[in-house]
Amino acid sequence: MFPELAEVTSLLLERKGTIDIQVEVGIQKGLPLFQILGGASPQMKESRERIKLALEACGFVFPMETIVINLRPAHLLKKNAFLDLPIALGILQATGQWISPLPKQTIILGSLHLSGRLSGKRELLPLLWLRKTNPDDFFLLPKELEKESLPQANYLFLDSLREILEQNPVLPRQPTLLSNPPSFFPNEKEENWKEASLTSAQMKVFQGMCYSILGRHHCLTLGNPGQGKTMLAKLASHLQPPWTEKESSSLYSEQPWLSWEQLGKTLPPRPFRSPHHTTTDLALVGGGSPVRWGEVSLAHKGILFLDELTEFKEKALEALREPMEEKKVVISRVLDREILPADFVLLGACNPCPCGHFKGNKRCRCSLEKIRNYLRKLTGPFLDRITIVSFLFENSEKRNTFVQEKEYRKKMNRAKEFREIRIEKEIEDSRSTDPELFLSSQYLKDIGKKFSFRKRKQLVELARTIADWENSEITKEEHYLEAFDYLQNSLWFEDFESII
Repeated sequence: MFPELAEVTSLLLERKGTIDIQVEVGIQKGLPLFQILGGASPQMKESRERIKLALEACGFVFPMETIVINLRPAHLLKKNAFLDLPIALGILQATGQWISPLPKQTIILGSLHLSGRLSGKRELLPLLWLRKTNPDDFFLLPKELEKESLPQANYLFLDSLREILEQNPVLPRQPTLLSNPPSFFPNEKEENWKEASLTSAQMKVFQGMCYSILGRHHCLTLGNPGQGKTMLAKLASHLQPPWTEKESSSLYSEQPWLSWEQLGKTLPPRPFRSPHHTTTDLALVGGGSPVRWGEVSLAHKGILFLDELTEFKEKALEALREPMEEKKVVISRVLDREILPADFVLLGACNPCPCGHFKGNKRCRCSLEKIRNYLRKLTGPFLDRITIVSFLFENSEKRNTFVQEKEYRKKMNRAKEFREIRIEKEIEDSRSTDPELFLSSQYLKDIGKKFSFRKRKQLVELARTIADWENSEITKEEHYLEAFDYLQNSLWFEDFESII
């Protein structure tokens, strides 16, 4: 006896894109068995009972025979509930309970409730926009998508499997169609703090954080307790520039905290993530099964603030090295490989020793060995990725300076706009330019030789950022000297013993 066969088409999300998959259904006489083959995840296999009950609830007969579902291509892991509908319709076609009047290559998507009702708006909207559709494509989707803005194509919407029996002939219904994806509106920030009184030492740290946000440089502040390290990071976080139109249109696949109900509405501010120092390496960079986004991805296009940096586990800090450099996290599995975005700015803060009073007004109770072990978590490769290092000790100068948020926000937005225009004019970004081309004077060459190649590159990038902050077309020697002042502080971790 030959098996009864049917085949329908669906979609699968794969690395910020989509791929068409074929759902093959084979039914033959034998013991009651329902198998899903072709890279189905454990979550996907749970759909077997759901599909069976949904078909019976809608008045269809579920065949008590051997049912084999094959998902092609087989090498990709399938873990989406919206394959419920194509599998259910494939079974109905194979058993002759439904003769499809739809075009052969109709793409079918939807999750099933036990009652047979269809859903899946949250998962399907980004999937449809990520797929490159054309006006001739035909989709069968849950009815809850009918009022959404969708790409140009032909659509049929179903509220329940029961409507399969009623839709004869099938008449497509047209939703609101767009040729380009809808986007979010960039946020217009309100003032969070109007004015702050900062000492000259705090002012230098704050200015370094502004450079960090503008140029996407990683920053570390080291100082005694109660000197304002955390306060300055939070003040600076409110100066993050609003989302650009280009960024807002690409957020569908980059920000898991955004819901599609926010389309056409004002975006929240850029992320500011501040995980506790007990956070594990897995929670920081992401992973697990199924893959979960870590703090570095949740801080994408924003700030990751690590307070009490030296209290984090060394394994967790070492796990940050690749994301800090590559701006992404690559998670490889036997059947899958996922790339998570991680373009964040790291703002770190820590004490100089376990008691916190080294180089402060109070007597430090820590031995040299204790301080060395305390700072050992900040390894050379990790510190090498930190561009801006600032100190905030109790014996610093106390002269006050008043800082207004409105004024600094204007400076930040003006500098960002200047920077974007400058980069557009250049053939390539200053980040990828050979540092030796910029270290022209003998003095700059000499100070540059104190650093590794990565540090020399950071010197050039930071000097260019300082020039952008001042709206200068040319990177001047004074910009390099200010950049060097921030970078040379990283040498403190190598020879702190000499200043005890």
